[in-house]
Amino acid sequence: MEGFHTDDADVVFVMSNSFATKGKAAVLKLRRQGIKAGLLKISLFRPFPSEAVARALVGREKVAVIDQNLSPGMGGITYPEIVAALYGRPNAPKKILSVIGGLGGKDIQEDEFMTVVDALNDGDARGPVYLYDEKDWAQFQSLAKIARAEKGDADS
Repeated sequence: MEGFHTDDADVVFVMSNSFATKGKAAVLKLRRQGIKAGLLKISLFRPFPSEAVARALVGREKVAVIDQNLSPGMGGITYPEIVAALYGRPNAPKKILSVIGGLGGKDIQEDEFMTVVDALNDGDARGPVYLYDEKDWAQFQSLAKIARAEKGDADS
């Protein structure tokens, strides 16, 4: 694990892989805006570093777990591991949000981290939050249409 500006962070993004570089840039930008953001990069998933994760996140106000994968019905695969690591601990974060981004090779933009902060600050927001806009949705629909057409061709 690697912590980046987590010592005094109110908001911590938990990420893995190369997208954590985007997270670091976003943390610096958010800090310039007065938001105490931090990043926890997880490098090893199994065995899951539950105790180290808990030490890094206990005392933080809000946590957003940004996964680049999707487990149907569960959100991202890292989110339940983080929740389990923090379950029942004194001073656990008040809010832990599942965020899905980067599916299908889509890049995560710096401004999308502010969307995540807004979702964390929204008392009614429940995850998972998907980092996709109308353009992304239109592209998905276009690809789905092509896939259906190809399947129809294969069935004839």
